[in-house]
Amino acid sequence: DKQMPLAMVPGGSVLEYEVEVLEFENPKATFMMETSEEKMEYARQKKDEGNEWYKRGAAGEQVGFKRAVKKYEAVGSLMKGEEERLDDELKDEARKLRISCLNNAAQCYVKGDEPYKAVASATECLELDPCNMKAICRRAAAHMRNHDYKDAAADLKKARSIEPEDKDVLRLYAQLRQVVERSKARSKKLSEKMVTSAAKIESKNKRTWGEWALSWFVKP
Repeated sequence: DKQMPLAMVPGGSVLEYEVEVLEFENPKATFMMETSEEKMEYARQKKDEGNEWYKRGAAGEQVGFKRAVKKYEAVGSLMKGEEERLDDELKDEARKLRISCLNNAAQCYVKGDEPYKAVASATECLELDPCNMKAICRRAAAHMRNHDYKDAAADLKKARSIEPEDKDVLRLYAQLRQVVERSKARSKKLSEKMVTSAAKIESKNKRTWGEWALSWFVKP
């Protein structure tokens, strides 16, 4: 968009603002919901809203991922407390909803550059579904952002044992190799620089035997 010059507003002027409301919500509190089905419907709605905010984040809208993760975490918290009180059919749906929202929250945190939170969400997801490939890959990606290369490698090793030819796993493996190689190269270069600097300092401060003897016998 073209940058417009700032307007000169005289003192004492009356200003009018146009405000765009991104979202307005005044829901019924969950503790006031009387039936499990009502809570399930609320959870489904929050997940759908989270998905819409995720799409907006993926399209470049700055607040998209942050708003999406709030929706997903609201579902996860509600389903965690409600799951034991549901009948078998709804309990299975609640568990799937919770897994899906934890997984999506992890992806939002990866996209939003909050890798520690991504690890936490993905780990909680994997406690419910240990072989969930998306959660394993997202946690591996978050570990790489945190420079926890051993943990990333462990996750990717597990993922390959489940789906050896999975494209996302192979892509992340290639990224991990590149990152580790660059890290080793930087460490080697830094070590060489430190050794060279130390040698220069030692050479500068070191006296030859002749210089020491001269300073001893020839005193001012």
